[in-house]
Amino acid sequence: MKRNIDMELIEKFEKNIDETNINKISNILFKNSIYDASYSSEKANKFNLNFSTNLIGLPVENQRNSGRCWLFAATNFLREQIAKKLNLDDFSISNSYLAFWDKIERSNFFLEAIINNINEPLDDRLVSHFLKTGIEDGGQWDMVVNLIEKYGIVPYYVMKDTNHAGHTREINYLLDWKLRDFAAELRKEIDKSRENLVFKKEKMMKEIFKLLQIFYGKVPQFFDFEYSVDLKKENSKYAYSYADISRDYFIDKNLTPQKFYQKYVDTKLHEFISIIHAPQKSKEFYKKYTFDYLNNVVEGRPVMHCNIELDLFKYLIIEQLENGLPVWFGSDVGWYRDTLTGSWDDEMFDVQKLFSTSFELEKGQKLTYRTSYMTHAMLIVGVNYDKENWKTEFNNYGSLSSFIKNLNIEKWRIENSWGDSWGDYGYWTISSSWFDKYTYQAVVLKSSLENILNKLNLPSLDQQEVKKLDPWDPIGTLA
Repeated sequence: MKRNIDMELIEKFEKNIDETNINKISNILFKNSIYDASYSSEKANKFNLNFSTNLIGLPVENQRNSGRCWLFAATNFLREQIAKKLNLDDFSISNSYLAFWDKIERSNFFLEAIINNINEPLDDRLVSHFLKTGIEDGGQWDMVVNLIEKYGIVPYYVMKDTNHAGHTREINYLLDWKLRDFAAELRKEIDKSRENLVFKKEKMMKEIFKLLQIFYGKVPQFFDFEYSVDLKKENSKYAYSYADISRDYFIDKNLTPQKFYQKYVDTKLHEFISIIHAPQKSKEFYKKYTFDYLNNVVEGRPVMHCNIELDLFKYLIIEQLENGLPVWFGSDVGWYRDTLTGSWDDEMFDVQKLFSTSFELEKGQKLTYRTSYMTHAMLIVGVNYDKENWKTEFNNYGSLSSFIKNLNIEKWRIENSWGDSWGDYGYWTISSSWFDKYTYQAVVLKSSLENILNKLNLPSLDQQEVKKLDPWDPIGTLA
């Protein structure tokens, strides 16, 4: 082939085209999307909302036009615990409260990174990365652990969403602008001693704090926790009647956000660990991976992932669901989304057949070549599979792989944070095939991972090597 494209080459291309087929598909796509044109009605007709394990979650939240999914997935996990503990039909945690502190901490993290690299040139890969990335909405599991373990949580009514909390584009734009101004100011300092730069940074953070209070409102330090529980009278003659319902009112006064978290959340976030399935040549299984300069809290818990094989990945998720706890997880939701059924299913669409072409990259290659990476965090709250086979010890199957295969996993039930107008009142479904291809991260109890590693005669978490990755590694993508 020639180095450049000329008309002779174009004519050669045109001779190889099936014009009838091209015109037919082009006409279909003139007024329809690719997904509409490649839709499988047969697959859609088989779709249903029955799950052998279903934790039946609370009404779905709405992150609106913000990238706070990682926060919502975590607070959804916590509110399910609190609602169950207190017998509540609905309960919400303030994500604005956490987002406020995240942006405070992330601004400080940014300025610290600039100070630590103050003598590096502007075109240095790391400095360039800081300036390009700025302040994002997205985050990772360990970042939300840092926030909640440090600042606690508050009920939604204590700090409600402002307009800008749910529409963060302007906040982020102004913060990035201000932080880049500050970066330029720090780099112009003649006295580049750490003492002087930190002194300057404190004044800068005071300005950031003021801006964020304007956007989010005053952050509560103390509050009263109030809630009511419906109690149905015993031996009622009716299925439902106002006369048969009483409401018990409770109040817990003068709580701090940290005390509220400690008192009302039984299973704490630090008890969990992030597991990933990243089948890349650059990432060995049963090793832990962390990052330089990927976090929100300076000196906080590092972002850490344990890379494991897919069968073990799925085993740990199902085990946690069967123990009554939902699972925070991250996937690439840009692929094969069907709003009609509220599902992600790669077999619902035949894009390759539509275009008479193929897409050959495997999961690990998609990460390596940035075709796919984690874009959204949600909760897994159910799964449809053969529960009878789950009761059999996996050693009886000869291998974990055979055990997982015999579970016949069909689909997963998901608690999303996009409001209740899509899917099953905001709950979505993920097919088994899609899950295997586009799910990269989940969060499980450390104790569960340790137990199964021991059963499989694999290195314990403490024995696993920790490898540092660059902050721009695809596994470091913020959901």
